[in-house]
Amino acid sequence: MKRQLFMHASLLALALAALTACGESSNTPAGSATPATSQAVQDGPVDVTATMDKSSVLIAEPFTLTIQATAPRGVEVRLPDTSEQIGDFDVLDVKDAPAVPTGDQRVWTRMYTLDSTRTGRLDAPVLTLSWLDRRNEADVQSGDVKTPEMKIDIRSVLEANADPTKYRDIKGEVDLPEPATPTPWTTYALVAGSAAVLLAVMLAVAFRRRKRSLSAAQAAYERFDALEAEGLAEQGELHAFYYRLTDILRVYIEERFDIAATTQTSAQFLSQVQRKRSLPEEHRAHLAEVLEIADLVKYAHFDPGQAAAREALTAARQFVEDTSRDPGEDDADELSRDAVEELIQ
Repeated sequence: MKRQLFMHASLLALALAALTACGESSNTPAGSATPATSQAVQDGPVDVTATMDKSSVLIAEPFTLTIQATAPRGVEVRLPDTSEQIGDFDVLDVKDAPAVPTGDQRVWTRMYTLDSTRTGRLDAPVLTLSWLDRRNEADVQSGDVKTPEMKIDIRSVLEANADPTKYRDIKGEVDLPEPATPTPWTTYALVAGSAAVLLAVMLAVAFRRRKRSLSAAQAAYERFDALEAEGLAEQGELHAFYYRLTDILRVYIEERFDIAATTQTSAQFLSQVQRKRSLPEEHRAHLAEVLEIADLVKYAHFDPGQAAAREALTAARQFVEDTSRDPGEDDADELSRDAVEELIQ
């Protein structure tokens, strides 16, 4: 992580210096906008469109990749699991829009903010979405669909300002004045200024990394809110509701406790949770209860009703709240408050 931070800081510092030096010799901004690019693909009942807001960017310059999946009602689409890196690209931010019903179809949308420290014509991330078609209960079908392949140009800062078709005429000899010997104070000022610029860049990159590293609990709360806003339980789509609810819990547990919850069955990862000392018994019991009901809905066609669905969402939120803090953190906060009160007295 420290090496990656230093690399980004160095690249941005170089970009700042190069843009400053080249700004007067180029009338076109280095990061000028480039046309968006979009591709679509269809698999089974699902149509997927991938759109990049730029077809060419500078090194470490963010761009947006939007994935939109459209499927008929009765078909559920699961978006890819999130991660901090996809291939050659760092994931700066991920935003999911609530699934929107449009007539007899539903649209899922996810927006990735990405950047890369590599240059050249790179393959844009190819993501895999899964779908489950339950329109015919006697013949339930499932499958995967990959986003279409696209290319994006990642340019270096110097490359963006250079024009190999234009050359300057060769000038004759020019007498240059002998440079004045810099005073110690000038040297100190240059060193201090350079250090300040580098420190500011490193802090900016660190802040961006910290912002993107949204805590597992905060990410889960956002997904809970999006799930509630869709109103799946109120529309009677309990299977889709519990499918999404368990996905949110699985991703949270994987990010929070480093358990591969998204690739295991409920029984498998609950068994692994049992061996995780950082998760108290009462929380494990609550989690098992929510997952047991969800499995009954998804695989045994159990209908617990809308009220039970709302209670399950509340229980899931409470589980995240109860487990979002590290063990002993509350005790440490209490000791800190006691120390402050003692100082005041």
